Amino acid sequence: MFAIIAALVLQAAPTAARPPSAAEADARCLIMFSFLGSRGDPSAAEYHKSLVLYFTGKLKGRDDAVDIASTVTNASKAAQAAQPKLNNRAELARCTADVKEAGDGLRSIRSTAAAKP
Repeated sequence: MFAIIAALVLQAAPTAARPPSAAEADARCLIMFSFLGSRGDPSAAEYHKSLVLYFTGKLKGRDDAVDIASTVTNASKAAQAAQPKLNNRAELARCTADVKEAGDGLRSIRSTAAAKP
C-alpha cells in the first residue's frame, strides 16, 4: 500500500482534459491522507487516519461493493498517466476543502437542530 501511496504523491494529477471521477478524486484524497498519516507527529497521524476513514466511507457510501484497493490503484495509475508531476498543494487543498465542506454541513445541521424548540 505504501508503494501505491508514494507513487501517487510523487506522480501526477489528472489534467483539465479529463477531470477525475468522484470515486477517483476521493481515492486520491484517501491516498494523500494515508501518506501524510504515515509520517511525522503521532497526533497528526491520528487526524490523517480519520480522514482516510472519511474518504473510505465516501467511496463505500457511493458503492458499497467498491473494491477499495482496486479503486486506489486505478486512481494512482490514472494520475500517473495524466501528468508528469502531482501538484501536492493543489491536491491537498482540494481534499481539505472537501472535508471542510462536510464539516460545515454537519455544523449547520447541528445549529439548525439546536435552534428548534
